Amino acid sequence: MYWILKAIFGPLFRLMFHLEFYGQENIPEKGGYILVSNHRSGYDPLFLSVGSPKHVHYMAKQELIELPIIGWIIKKAGGFGVSRGTGDTGAVDTAVNYLKNGEIVGIFPEGTRSRTGKPLRPKSGVAHIAKMSGADILPCCVSINGKCRLGCTIKVRYGKLIPYEELGLDGEGSTGLRTATRTMWNQGVLPLLEQFEGPIEK
Repeated sequence: MYWILKAIFGPLFRLMFHLEFYGQENIPEKGGYILVSNHRSGYDPLFLSVGSPKHVHYMAKQELIELPIIGWIIKKAGGFGVSRGTGDTGAVDTAVNYLKNGEIVGIFPEGTRSRTGKPLRPKSGVAHIAKMSGADILPCCVSINGKCRLGCTIKVRYGKLIPYEELGLDGEGSTGLRTATRTMWNQGVLPLLEQFEGPIEK
């Protein structure tokens, strides 16, 4: 289903939007990793997938999974749900299993779309999953010229892989998670976005 959707939406989105991709040479050829990005629109998973040659298993909010048609498509395409704000261990276990099997997991650390276009504060879930799986992180960003509408410009940039050893997860408890989250966001995602949109307050 994932590849069917990509075959349909890839050409369709290139007609609907002005899509630009940068840094695709940074996408690893082998191994599992966590793909993280800012979140600008409901189409973001599809934008990222169009530019990536790999199958990405996206973590989606449980409300989407429970929708009759959309939820079925997400699950058939390898996505899985997470109940936000509840410490959903089932979703974490699913992500960790994918990563340990060499698969790619896509997560939007902000947890929801930014309505203003300005990045929101990232949550520590990505760092927690990285610590449990030992996975590297591939930062990415989505930049949209104004609102996401027909004919607008969508720019996607893939950054350089952040090895697990550089995340700072050696710290105990929440300290290590906060350090990893800052590293992933402030040194990974935001610098990529700044290349399109200028300085961002951290």
